[in-house]
Amino acid sequence: MLYLLDAGAILNAPGFRFSSEHKYLTTDAVAGEMRDLVSRNFIQAAIGQKSLSIRNPESAALKEISLRSKELGLRLSDADKSILALALEMRSRKRSFTLITDDRSVQNLASALKFRFIDVLHGRISETLKFSKNCPVCGKEYTSYVEECEDCGTRLIRGRKRL
Repeated sequence: MLYLLDAGAILNAPGFRFSSEHKYLTTDAVAGEMRDLVSRNFIQAAIGQKSLSIRNPESAALKEISLRSKELGLRLSDADKSILALALEMRSRKRSFTLITDDRSVQNLASALKFRFIDVLHGRISETLKFSKNCPVCGKEYTSYVEECEDCGTRLIRGRKRL
Protein backbone atom coordinates (compact mmCIF):
# COMPACT_ATOMS: atom_id res chain seq x y z
CA MET A 1 0.00 0.00 0.00
CA LEU A 2 1.13 3.53 -0.78
CA TYR A 3 0.58 6.18 1.89
CA LEU A 4 0.82 9.92 1.26
CA LEU A 5 1.76 11.73 4.45
CA ASP A 6 0.61 15.15 5.53
CA ALA A 7 2.50 16.77 8.41
CA GLY A 8 -0.18 15.67 10.88
CA ALA A 9 0.56 12.02 10.12
CA ILE A 10 3.93 12.49 11.78
CA LEU A 11 3.35 15.34 14.22
CA ASN A 12 0.04 14.08 15.65
CA ALA A 13 0.78 10.37 15.87
CA PRO A 14 3.02 9.71 18.88
CA GLY A 15 3.61 6.08 17.99
CA PHE A 16 3.86 6.46 14.22
CA ARG A 17 6.41 4.12 12.65
CA PHE A 18 7.20 3.36 9.04
CA SER A 19 6.41 -0.22 8.04
CA SER A 20 8.63 -2.03 5.56
CA GLU A 21 5.45 -3.54 4.08
CA HIS A 22 4.28 -0.16 2.77
CA LYS A 23 5.60 2.75 0.72
CA TYR A 24 5.39 6.31 2.02
CA LEU A 25 5.56 9.56 0.06
CA THR A 26 5.47 13.19 1.06
CA THR A 27 6.57 16.51 -0.43
CA ASP A 28 9.34 18.99 0.36
CA ALA A 29 6.72 21.47 1.55
CA VAL A 30 5.28 18.95 4.03
CA ALA A 31 8.75 17.92 5.22
CA GLY A 32 9.50 21.63 5.68
CA GLU A 33 6.69 21.84 8.23
CA MET A 34 8.74 19.64 10.57
CA ARG A 35 10.26 22.44 12.59
CA ASP A 36 11.24 20.71 15.81
CA LEU A 37 14.46 18.72 15.95
CA VAL A 38 12.80 15.39 16.82
CA SER A 39 10.43 15.54 13.82
CA ARG A 40 13.18 16.66 11.43
CA ASN A 41 15.47 13.86 12.59
CA PHE A 42 12.62 11.34 12.29
CA ILE A 43 11.98 12.41 8.68
CA GLN A 44 15.68 12.43 7.77
CA ALA A 45 16.18 8.97 9.26
CA ALA A 46 13.18 7.61 7.33
CA ILE A 47 14.52 9.09 4.10
CA GLY A 48 17.98 7.68 4.83
CA GLN A 49 16.52 4.23 5.45
CA LYS A 50 14.47 4.50 2.25
CA SER A 51 11.23 4.16 4.23
CA LEU A 52 10.06 7.58 3.06
CA SER A 53 10.50 9.26 -0.31
CA ILE A 54 10.10 12.92 -1.16
CA ARG A 55 8.29 13.68 -4.38
CA ASN A 56 7.08 17.07 -5.50
CA PRO A 57 3.96 17.45 -7.65
CA GLU A 58 3.98 19.02 -11.07
CA SER A 59 2.75 22.59 -11.48
CA ALA A 60 -0.37 21.48 -13.42
CA ALA A 61 -1.53 19.39 -10.44
CA LEU A 62 -0.83 22.29 -8.06
CA LYS A 63 -2.89 24.63 -10.25
CA GLU A 64 -5.78 22.15 -10.31
CA ILE A 65 -5.72 21.84 -6.51
CA SER A 66 -5.59 25.63 -6.11
CA LEU A 67 -8.60 25.95 -8.40
CA ARG A 68 -10.60 23.23 -6.62
CA SER A 69 -9.79 24.64 -3.18
CA LYS A 70 -10.90 28.09 -4.27
CA GLU A 71 -14.18 26.62 -5.61
CA LEU A 72 -14.86 25.15 -2.15
CA GLY A 73 -13.74 28.30 -0.33
CA LEU A 74 -10.93 26.46 1.46
CA ARG A 75 -7.80 28.07 2.83
CA LEU A 76 -4.91 25.69 2.27
CA SER A 77 -1.21 26.13 2.97
CA ASP A 78 1.37 25.43 0.27
CA ALA A 79 2.17 22.15 2.04
CA ASP A 80 -1.53 21.18 2.03
CA LYS A 81 -1.80 21.95 -1.67
CA SER A 82 1.38 20.01 -2.43
CA ILE A 83 0.24 16.76 -0.79
CA LEU A 84 -3.19 17.01 -2.42
CA ALA A 85 -1.55 17.70 -5.80
CA LEU A 86 0.64 14.64 -5.29
CA ALA A 87 -2.52 12.63 -4.58
CA LEU A 88 -4.06 13.98 -7.78
CA GLU A 89 -0.99 12.82 -9.72
CA MET A 90 -1.09 9.37 -8.14
CA ARG A 91 -4.73 9.00 -9.15
CA SER A 92 -3.98 10.15 -12.71
CA ARG A 93 -1.29 7.43 -12.84
CA LYS A 94 -3.86 4.92 -11.54
CA ARG A 95 -1.85 4.31 -8.36
CA SER A 96 -3.81 3.14 -5.34
CA PHE A 97 -3.02 5.25 -2.25
CA THR A 98 -4.32 6.44 1.08
CA LEU A 99 -3.74 9.99 2.27
CA ILE A 100 -3.00 10.30 5.99
CA THR A 101 -4.04 13.68 7.40
CA ASP A 102 -5.66 15.28 10.43
CA ASP A 103 -6.18 18.60 8.63
CA ARG A 104 -9.92 19.17 8.19
CA SER A 105 -9.51 21.37 5.10
CA VAL A 106 -7.28 18.76 3.46
CA GLN A 107 -9.82 16.06 4.36
CA ASN A 108 -12.62 18.21 2.93
CA LEU A 109 -10.94 18.60 -0.47
CA ALA A 110 -9.78 14.97 -0.43
CA SER A 111 -13.40 13.94 0.15
CA ALA A 112 -14.65 16.20 -2.65
CA LEU A 113 -12.06 14.67 -4.99
CA LYS A 114 -12.97 11.14 -3.83
CA PHE A 115 -9.50 10.39 -2.44
CA ARG A 116 -9.22 7.66 0.17
CA PHE A 117 -7.93 9.17 3.43
CA ILE A 118 -7.56 8.32 7.09
CA ASP A 119 -7.04 10.47 10.15
CA VAL A 120 -4.48 10.04 12.89
CA LEU A 121 -5.70 11.71 16.05
CA HIS A 122 -8.32 14.42 15.57
CA GLY A 123 -11.00 12.44 13.76
CA ARG A 124 -12.42 12.29 10.30
CA ILE A 125 -14.82 14.81 8.78
CA SER A 126 -18.41 13.60 8.62
CA GLU A 127 -19.47 15.64 5.59
CA THR A 128 -17.93 17.53 2.68
CA LEU A 129 -18.55 21.26 2.83
CA LYS A 130 -18.34 24.26 0.52
CA PHE A 131 -17.49 27.52 2.24
CA SER A 132 -18.50 30.90 0.90
CA LYS A 133 -18.99 34.46 2.00
CA ASN A 134 -22.42 35.99 1.58
CA CYS A 135 -23.73 39.52 1.67
CA PRO A 136 -26.52 39.73 4.28
CA VAL A 137 -28.02 42.74 2.46
CA CYS A 138 -28.12 41.85 -1.24
CA GLY A 139 -27.45 38.08 -1.03
CA LYS A 140 -24.48 37.97 -3.41
CA GLU A 141 -22.19 34.97 -2.80
CA TYR A 142 -18.39 35.01 -2.94
CA THR A 143 -15.93 32.12 -2.76
CA SER A 144 -12.81 34.27 -2.68
CA TYR A 145 -11.24 36.10 0.23
CA VAL A 146 -13.21 39.31 -0.33
CA GLU A 147 -14.29 40.98 2.92
CA GLU A 148 -16.91 43.44 1.63
CA CYS A 149 -19.68 43.10 -0.94
CA GLU A 150 -18.55 44.58 -4.24
CA ASP A 151 -22.10 45.77 -4.96
CA CYS A 152 -23.21 47.40 -1.71
CA GLY A 153 -20.09 47.52 0.51
CA THR A 154 -21.59 45.47 3.36
CA ARG A 155 -19.26 43.23 5.40
CA LEU A 156 -19.63 39.60 4.26
CA ILE A 157 -20.64 36.68 6.49
CA ARG A 158 -18.93 33.31 6.11
CA GLY A 159 -21.28 30.40 5.51
CA ARG A 160 -21.11 26.74 4.51
CA LYS A 161 -23.15 24.24 2.54
CA ARG A 162 -23.05 20.46 2.40
CA LEU A 163 -22.00 18.98 -0.92
